Amino acid sequence: MLGRLDDLLSELDVELSELNVGLNELDVGLSELDVLLNELDVGLSQLDVLLSQLDAGLSELDVGLSELDVGLSELGVGLSELVVGLSELDVALSEMDVALSNMDVVMSELDDGLCELELRLTQLDVALSVLDVF
Repeated sequence: MLGRLDDLLSELDVELSELNVGLNELDVGLSELDVLLNELDVGLSQLDVLLSQLDAGLSELDVGLSELDVGLSELGVGLSELVVGLSELDVALSEMDVALSNMDVVMSELDDGLCELELRLTQLDVALSVLDVF
């Protein structure tokens, strides 16, 4: 009976040794898993930093686009003012053209008056010449 008990204890000792080996392998596997989880945590932290940098970059881009939008709006206002100014200049040039045409008419009338005056002076000169002859 003691021999049988010794055999059972030996078998139990072998099984406990095998269980201990399995537990050691499990412990090694859990340690490796812990290392992988730590590496994953580091990777996620790096990803978080990169996403924060991306968010900051996108915010700067948004600010730049807003400034560009303001600049384009100001350009649109400036171009509208330019169109108004060009229209006013066109009106002024048209008025100047009318004034020049009116001046041409006045100059023609003045020229006609001078021609008529020259004709009368010539007639007067002829009349004086005739009177001189007598």
